[in-house]
Amino acid sequence: MRASPAAGVVCLLSSSASSLSFQLPVSQRQRQHGTQRHYEYIKSSSSSSSSLQRCRRQPSLSPSIRRFTLSALKDVEVDASSSLLNINATTVDAAAHHDDDIINGAQHHQQQPAATTLLQGIIDKIGKIDDSRYRSTSSKLFSNVSDQQAEDNDSNTVNVTTSSIISSSFLLTGTALGSGLLTLPTAISSAGYLPTILATLVAWTYMTISALLTAELLINQCGNTGKMRNVGLMELYASYLGGFGGRVAGVAFLVVSYLVMGVYLSEGGDCFKGLLMMSAGGDGAVGETLSSLSTSTTTTRAIYATLTAAFLSTASKYGAVQRAMTNYFVPTTLAACAFTIAMALPTADLNALTSLNNQHPEFVLNAFPLLFMSWTYHGVVPRVVYDLEGDKDNITKAIVGGSTAALLIYLAWNAVILGNVLSDSSGEAIAFSSSTTATNPIHLIRNTQLQSAITVVSELAFTTSLIGVVLGFVNEFYDAIGAVPSQTYGPKEDNKYRVALLTLIPPAIVSVALGYFTTQQPPLLAVDNYQIIDYVGAFGASTLFLILPALMTWQNRYGDEARPLSVKPMVPLGKITLSSLYKAAGTLIVEQGLDKLGVFEFVQRSWEGIGGSQ
Repeated sequence: MRASPAAGVVCLLSSSASSLSFQLPVSQRQRQHGTQRHYEYIKSSSSSSSSLQRCRRQPSLSPSIRRFTLSALKDVEVDASSSLLNINATTVDAAAHHDDDIINGAQHHQQQPAATTLLQGIIDKIGKIDDSRYRSTSSKLFSNVSDQQAEDNDSNTVNVTTSSIISSSFLLTGTALGSGLLTLPTAISSAGYLPTILATLVAWTYMTISALLTAELLINQCGNTGKMRNVGLMELYASYLGGFGGRVAGVAFLVVSYLVMGVYLSEGGDCFKGLLMMSAGGDGAVGETLSSLSTSTTTTRAIYATLTAAFLSTASKYGAVQRAMTNYFVPTTLAACAFTIAMALPTADLNALTSLNNQHPEFVLNAFPLLFMSWTYHGVVPRVVYDLEGDKDNITKAIVGGSTAALLIYLAWNAVILGNVLSDSSGEAIAFSSSTTATNPIHLIRNTQLQSAITVVSELAFTTSLIGVVLGFVNEFYDAIGAVPSQTYGPKEDNKYRVALLTLIPPAIVSVALGYFTTQQPPLLAVDNYQIIDYVGAFGASTLFLILPALMTWQNRYGDEARPLSVKPMVPLGKITLSSLYKAAGTLIVEQGLDKLGVFEFVQRSWEGIGGSQ
């Protein structure tokens, strides 16, 4: 049987196939594992040699076909070896390029961390909140709706109660004005007008940020609890500070509120006494009655407290009290204040006010407690959040607007008051002496018409601020005693008389008692309203309205608990802003504590004694 030429072709194809089947897998391996190249080469050589041996052992092949096949196989073996050499060379080049890429990548990795680390450091410094924690993107958290039964008792109607940004801004401005108009002329008189402009801007910035942080906490608390009404500061303290810490903070808030209300009742009673004296010039029984009433500070303070309590307790609803404040008291106070500033501006000595001789920046730090107290409207921020239905943008506009309005009034008020004092003293720095820091510059103004206008503005401001503090205090007080009503903001109508008594009687008693003790000759107590506000601002307001909002916001945003959030941060720069608040407040508390304990004065006397002995 003669061998077919196809048998030689089969041997040739089988040998070629073994070479091809070797080349493709090996090239892939060599790209990935350069260490296997020598092993694969040996394997390929052995594969080609075995093919040659099989063809030589084929007895059925004719000599001519065997010679042709063996020659072709040798060529295939040589081509396979050449292919292996080419593959090995290509693999070496690829490996070299791969090594270069690794080296370049390592160098790039060494260069990039500088920028990456800087960016990561900035992110860590500011703080980042995961977007998955935000439960809603709606700008309005809830709607204020109420059911009202129709007169026929057969149907109910749903009413939506809305509040405007302007009325909420008025609520904040009116609550802040009383303390500012009372104490700021005294607070800045020792340092001078120009240095305290910057200090006033700093206080305005910090207190506005603090109010925005408080609003942010309240909105998130509403979302967490599902309760829109009566979410106040007491609930925030309990939620973020724990049982004991929440109770301490709550008691501190109530004490601060009582002290502030006592000051407003005292100053309101004193201004009421001034108004009675201005009206007592006429003849007849009315004039004599007014004249007799105006002779006693204790009597006028008691009358003012009684009138205020009667107004608050006889209102049909506390919403009516708020509307009366925002619709009548605040606009009237702002108009009277603008009129008084316009009256006082022509007689103010602005050159002496801005003279460098009357500027003493070294006394600026002592003004900060009273500057902070000039924006203590945080008690009504829960009401603003509720009225504006948790709308972040509207709440921000209301807080910034109300705070800025108070800022502009303070700057103008201080300028005309101190300018007129300098004008009456022929430009001499009477109001800027450090020994007169407890003397209200308003009492140094000799223009009787201006004095009368200032008295009217002050009375309106104290009354407006007292109403605002009471509105904020009432809900917090009920929250503290565990009697928060569920359907309306503030107390129920049948309990209003109790609220009026519990809210106003304690500070009214203190106000009347201080009026009696301080007017005796000699005075039985050397405590005045200025000192009370100064201490409250240094320790109470700094802690409650600067440190605690920053710490609670830090815990809410960046704490380990990772609470769900209903609103994005209302103040930028994250941790940087929060840390600046509690650090500044902590520094002020330490400085004022050492100053009021007499440590600085003791060190100064000791140093002077050492210098004198030498």
